[in-house]
Amino acid sequence: MEYPSEIGRKPAPSSEGGIPEGETRETRLEPKDARVHETDEQTRDRAERMARFLQEKKVRSVWLMAPGMTCAYADFLIFGDIEQERHRDAVLEQLDGQFSRPGEPFRSEKGLHWTLVDFDSVVIHLFQGGGRALYRLEDLFPKAPLFILREDGTFESVPPERRPLPPSAEHEGGLRLPSPLRSPGS
Repeated sequence: MEYPSEIGRKPAPSSEGGIPEGETRETRLEPKDARVHETDEQTRDRAERMARFLQEKKVRSVWLMAPGMTCAYADFLIFGDIEQERHRDAVLEQLDGQFSRPGEPFRSEKGLHWTLVDFDSVVIHLFQGGGRALYRLEDLFPKAPLFILREDGTFESVPPERRPLPPSAEHEGGLRLPSPLRSPGS
């Protein structure tokens, strides 16, 4: 809310040449650089496009989860398996080029077996070498709707009681993993 004394007032320039006192960085962004606010439907559409994009880039076992109000940091989570570090880096570069928006920095955190990519309302988790079966992040939201992206590009809804365990990389020489804390039917 603007107070009458502030309407039309322009901040004085700073002596250091930086942002003038009383002005925030956000007010200096050009309209084209301002954050885009999406509707729920637009966010869902963007998450689905991201999941399909990952599948096109040879990311395996792409799952889309909609945790809703139970997740404070994202509306949609995407899980996928990558081959190796070069594959991961190529996918990250292409994600940045395809889905980054003006005013929002591209944020990713790379680990040994797990890479997180944060697009605000959509968070992507890419796993390598058995990390997905080790961390089992989908277990954090056991009742959240889960959609498995099939080879034909359609999403298959999986009810919580029939949710599969994440793919294991044991047969590929990956990590030795402990047995699951839950059974697929729980």
